[in-house]
Amino acid sequence: MFEINTYILKKEIKKINGEKNQFCLCKDNGCLKYITDYQYINGMIEIRYYGEEILGAAQWDLVDQLWWYFIDAFISLKEQDCVEFYFPDQPLKVKMTDKNGKFIILEVGSKRYCLPKIPFIQVMLEEAKHFFTILDYRERLEKIDTLAEDMIINIK
Repeated sequence: MFEINTYILKKEIKKINGEKNQFCLCKDNGCLKYITDYQYINGMIEIRYYGEEILGAAQWDLVDQLWWYFIDAFISLKEQDCVEFYFPDQPLKVKMTDKNGKFIILEVGSKRYCLPKIPFIQVMLEEAKHFFTILDYRERLEKIDTLAEDMIINIK
């Protein structure tokens, strides 16, 4: 159903043209060699739903901050029906609307998707946890686990 991955921009790239081969998949700590500044980690979150790309290389940004924006949005969705934010370093708006507790309407720029809420949040939290485990960001991992427990979502 969902395929979610995090990538780090390869540091030797001079011009970024939004091609996937310019990024290193964060499957283990091997991707850390491409991080030159932990304050500004350039990368992308790839989101695919039944093979259709929702986010990809064209929307690269400060990937650790972008992950945190998504997590904060999921936390806000517990209390609100609609949340929105912009990408950390570009004017790309993300809006999420809860529909009857079963679906999320995800809008990224001018694109709009209707996604099953719990499976979407679950796989997003799993990938966020995987990414922040590689970075060894313990406080963020604790917040992800707390959110999953509050929403009764099992994450790995």
